[in-house]
Amino acid sequence: MKISINWLKEYINFSETPEEISNLLTKGGLEVTHIESFKPIKTDLSTMLIGQIVACTKHPNADKLHCTQIDIGTGKPLSIVCGAPNVEIGKKVAVAPVGTTLYTHTGECIKIKSAKIRGEISEGMLCAEDEMGLGPSHEKILWLDTHLSPGTSLSDYFNLSTDKILTIELTPNRIDACSYIGVARDLRALLNKPIQYPATLTIQPQDDKQLLPIKISVEDAIACPRYAGIVIKGVQVQDSPQWVQAKLKSIGLSSINNIVDITNLVMYELGQPLHAFDYDKLKGKEIHVRLATKGERIVTLDNVDRELTGGEIVIADQQNNIALAGILGGISTSIQSETSNIFLESAYFFPATIRSAAKHHKIQTDAAFRYERGIDPNVAVTALRRAGLLIQEIASGKIASELIDIYPHPIKPSHIEVFYTNIQKLIGEALPKTTIHHILQNLDIEITINNQTSFIAIVPPYRVDVTREVDVIEEILRIYGYDNIQLPARMSSTFLAPTKPPLPYQLERTLAPILTANGYQEICTNSLSFVHDGKIADNRTEKTKVKLLNPLSDKLNILRDNLVLSGLEVIAHNINRKLVDLKLFEFGKTYHQEDGKYIERNKLGIWLTGKIEALNWIRQPKDVTFQDLNTIIHLLLAKWGVNTFDQKPFSNTIYKAGVELIYQGISFAIMGQVSKQYLQMADANQPVFFAEVDIDQLSLYPTQKLHYKPISKFPLVKRDLSLVIDEHILLEDIKNVLSEQAEPLIQDMYVFDIYQGTNLPKGKKAYALSFSLQDKDKTLDEKTIHQVMARLMNDFQQKLGAIVRE
Repeated sequence: MKISINWLKEYINFSETPEEISNLLTKGGLEVTHIESFKPIKTDLSTMLIGQIVACTKHPNADKLHCTQIDIGTGKPLSIVCGAPNVEIGKKVAVAPVGTTLYTHTGECIKIKSAKIRGEISEGMLCAEDEMGLGPSHEKILWLDTHLSPGTSLSDYFNLSTDKILTIELTPNRIDACSYIGVARDLRALLNKPIQYPATLTIQPQDDKQLLPIKISVEDAIACPRYAGIVIKGVQVQDSPQWVQAKLKSIGLSSINNIVDITNLVMYELGQPLHAFDYDKLKGKEIHVRLATKGERIVTLDNVDRELTGGEIVIADQQNNIALAGILGGISTSIQSETSNIFLESAYFFPATIRSAAKHHKIQTDAAFRYERGIDPNVAVTALRRAGLLIQEIASGKIASELIDIYPHPIKPSHIEVFYTNIQKLIGEALPKTTIHHILQNLDIEITINNQTSFIAIVPPYRVDVTREVDVIEEILRIYGYDNIQLPARMSSTFLAPTKPPLPYQLERTLAPILTANGYQEICTNSLSFVHDGKIADNRTEKTKVKLLNPLSDKLNILRDNLVLSGLEVIAHNINRKLVDLKLFEFGKTYHQEDGKYIERNKLGIWLTGKIEALNWIRQPKDVTFQDLNTIIHLLLAKWGVNTFDQKPFSNTIYKAGVELIYQGISFAIMGQVSKQYLQMADANQPVFFAEVDIDQLSLYPTQKLHYKPISKFPLVKRDLSLVIDEHILLEDIKNVLSEQAEPLIQDMYVFDIYQGTNLPKGKKAYALSFSLQDKDKTLDEKTIHQVMARLMNDFQQKLGAIVRE
């Protein structure tokens, strides 16, 4: 929310600088994140003058031009040629003398110079509104209705002084501060200065002959506890005065017309949204406040034809819906230039109903922002009287009905008992009772039934965040000042006995350093799936998806059930910025439903793409492969002590090809190359390898304790074999044969070549394997080596049908 310092001073008088006010508000809980300077217009009005036309004749050489003499208080009039149609002797006008720099409404820069126009000297310019940047009007020069004498600086007439604008980041619970009076209330408590409330209309008894009929019925007092309104006739819809436009512009709002601008001004002033209807367009001169019927329609001010669900509050006349209550008006009764009579509405709507409707229809207006958080139900009539006064003054309106206020069940303030001992206990300091009472009274919190031990705090309904004793104490502390609480001479703390962290956490803390040591970078992504519901044809069904009840958008409405898309989005973001070699990991959660229950699991995601190592002059760049991913996964499992598991091929919509790791029939990890479909979804245009490890499942497995033993002093022996096997046989099958033999002398085996081509029979492939043999007690002889390798070759032949070549 933006707050103008000049505007704020209309409600509370202070001499502190904007920086000091910013610091005060921030310490009091209203965080000011930015202070910026503001000028209503770029043109320096102090360089311009008020002039009076003392003579005007037709230009001798141009039919549409006039030669004027302008009194600027110097005794010698300026000669200025002007083409405006409303040049009139005696009128006071805005004069830009020679040397003035103007900035137009569209941002164009105009430097005024002495010139000859069709042979006549012109010593300046008589300005239209747009030529000074005041507004869009260009057809006529600006007439000034003022008693100021010619030669007076134009800045004295418009009084458009520079300003400082505070940007306050309101927390959701502080909707009471979403107005100038709301901020002034906090400053009253912080500065101990009174508030000057804006003037409001006193409605006099009306002559029945002058009244315009209006009938209001509220059909759902729960959805709309309070509804007030008044009819105003004879309004002149036109541009707002410059002071109104300047106020709205200072907080980033555009001027629309004087009626709409007044409703916006009062909303920012008092925090109460208002809406004006064209009275003459109301069918039957009736207003009905009710819940919508499913299937009803309304065309709102944004010219969108909306179908209603039945849960919204609508404002209707005798025939049609004319507003989506608390959110957006209807176009059929909108204020137009020809409008002469209006019905002005001020209401309090139930917050949850407004929030639900605004989210469903994807509308976020200033009114909805306030209603859905809970405004002050007791300010509705005050705001109506304030707007009525401004409409009388600015738009020439006249009150044409009684002020109608339907409030059958007034919302009562909260009564909260507060104990002095609890105040001291929570704040850490004994504050004087007079200080406590003074702070609360400055915050509009009344004190009653006050005794030695406690008091009753009567909290106004607009403080929706103050509902408990601790909330009242927080109000006292934030105004008293956290910095004013003295630190004790001696500090103490409660001893917490060390506890063993859960296994999933231990696992994360064990694996993360291994990944970072191998060049991987940790990422932290959103738990929401960034892909629109139904856009990916994955294995999820409606019964397994976890949908948000109140999503921020249609593209963020489902909690993810895997990590792959989160990392792909990060990869795409980096690729678009020319960072193409990436090694990433994330410990995150996934979500799904199972038998009506929500399941949340801890996962580890690993992503590899681009080159496996940085560019260097020793080796040629090498693209990442599945083996690089496989290596890091096996390294992590070995670190955790999990060495015994099965592997089998795997593929689905996520993986083009991959491997599933299984222990005792349960899958705990999947790794492989990401499918083209998923790469396209994330706009990633290069191959990506991905692994997902179920941390919760992995932490359940029995791990082998690491035992350290001395390195053997006897030499290692290498032997190579070539196996020609059926193409469906996997490396995992070869490892299983080796594991079943359990030969203690074989320390390791690795593959150094795989061949499948013309020199082999169809359906066959060849593995080139290298074996490492070692005895910890003696040097191996050839006979022992031959016996070990012979047994191994025999097993390969018998169990795999392999043709063995040494």
